[in-house]
Amino acid sequence: MKKILWLLVLILACEGPMGPEGPTGPQGEQGIQGPQGPVGEQGPAGPEGPEGPPGATLYYDDFERTSLGTNWSTGSEGAFSIINGMLQITGNESGYLSTAKPNKVSDLTDFQVELDTYWISGITNYAYSILFRNQGSNNQYRFGIDANGYYFFSDGVTSIIDWTYSPVIIQEGYNRLKVICIGSSIDCYINGFLMITLDDDTHSSGGIALAVTRTQTVAFDNLKVWVWEKNGLWKKVYDNQLTYLVELESQK
Repeated sequence: MKKILWLLVLILACEGPMGPEGPTGPQGEQGIQGPQGPVGEQGPAGPEGPEGPPGATLYYDDFERTSLGTNWSTGSEGAFSIINGMLQITGNESGYLSTAKPNKVSDLTDFQVELDTYWISGITNYAYSILFRNQGSNNQYRFGIDANGYYFFSDGVTSIIDWTYSPVIIQEGYNRLKVICIGSSIDCYINGFLMITLDDDTHSSGGIALAVTRTQTVAFDNLKVWVWEKNGLWKKVYDNQLTYLVELESQK
C-alpha cells in the first residue's frame, strides 16, 4: 500500500501545473496576385439609323435684331416687336388672329418647319400656332397649343383634331413645335414627341405664318424651315446655296 501511494506522489510531482498558452505567430505574407485574364471580345456595333431625306435650309431666323424688318409681313391686328432676341406677338380681342409671316417662305410643298415658343402673359386658353400651306383667308392648316397644356389641329377654322390635353406641353412656358409635310402626309411634334400624324391633301402648298389668338402675348424664336429635294425651292437653294442664304440673312 505504501509503495502505491509513493508512486502516485512521484507521478503528480513530475506532471506539475500546465503553463499558459503561448501567443499565435504572425500570419505569413500574401502570395503575389496572378495575372489578369484576357479582355473579352468587343460586341458588334449597333445598326446605323436611317438617313434623313435630302434637303436644304431655306430659311432661319433667330430674331437677333431690333426690328422685324421688311422681310416680314404682319396682319392688321395685333402688336409685333422684337424683345430680348425673340419676336413677341400680342393679340387683341377685336382681332381674332394676329399673324406674322416671312416673305421669303412661300409656296412650299414638301418641307419641315420648327420653332421655339414662349408664353408670356394673357388669357391661358387661347391658341398660339403655326399656320402652314397658308393661302390666307382661313385657307391653310393650323397646328398649335395653349398655355393650359392643350393642342389642336384644324383646316382653317374647321377642327380636324379638337383640343386635347397632353402632359408633354409645358404650361405657361417654353415649348418647341415642329411640322413635317411630305405630300399628303402631315406629322406634328411638341417638344420632340409626335402628337399628330394624318393624311390630308386639302392644301397642297403655301406659305408659313406665326399666329396668336386674341388677348395674350407669346414670343417666338429660332424659326427654321427645310425643303425636300423634289421641291423646286430646294434646287434654287442647292444651286447657289451660300449666296442665297447670305442674301436671306441680310434681308431679315
